[in-house]
Amino acid sequence: MGKLDSQLERVGAAPEPFYDVDVYLGVDVSDQIEALQAQIDERKRVAGQRQSRKAVVDDLEKQIADLEAQNADALVTLRFTKLPGDKYADLTGRHSPRLDSPLDLNAHYNVDEVVKAAAALSGAEVDGDTVTPLTAAQVEKLWPLLSGHDVGLIRDVVLMLNDIGPRQMVINAKKARLSSTPS
Repeated sequence: MGKLDSQLERVGAAPEPFYDVDVYLGVDVSDQIEALQAQIDERKRVAGQRQSRKAVVDDLEKQIADLEAQNADALVTLRFTKLPGDKYADLTGRHSPRLDSPLDLNAHYNVDEVVKAAAALSGAEVDGDTVTPLTAAQVEKLWPLLSGHDVGLIRDVVLMLNDIGPRQMVINAKKARLSSTPS
């Protein structure tokens, strides 16, 4: 068996690389929580801790807890895996760089469009032990709902798996080869 065959066998047996990203798909309830907390503070200030007011305060505190629980449920875990090189290369070839984007000009393709297309091919929702692939329709609905921060996290992960990471592995392997070669 030659070097290529042994490397193909080793790489084929390796687990598929992936990254998980938690995104927030909810409405901002911080103003509601702040208003309820202000009501609690006011009631405590005016009434002290009298029993007749405690029931009202308890109800307001329960409303805050309910809003916080809704907030926690708004987190969705997405998993992105490395695409086969030919599929990622096809995506980069289909999306020309934007001339006003330094990121695109450096990458030689429209990074945002490639990432979005790659997300539809390599993304999945993780719910406990269940991993459900994303559909193109889900990605189309999801993208405008994401914050800029969340889109940036997904961009970083997709690029790390498919572009920056593999490029860095080649650089590291070349450095290792050079350092192990006798002078």
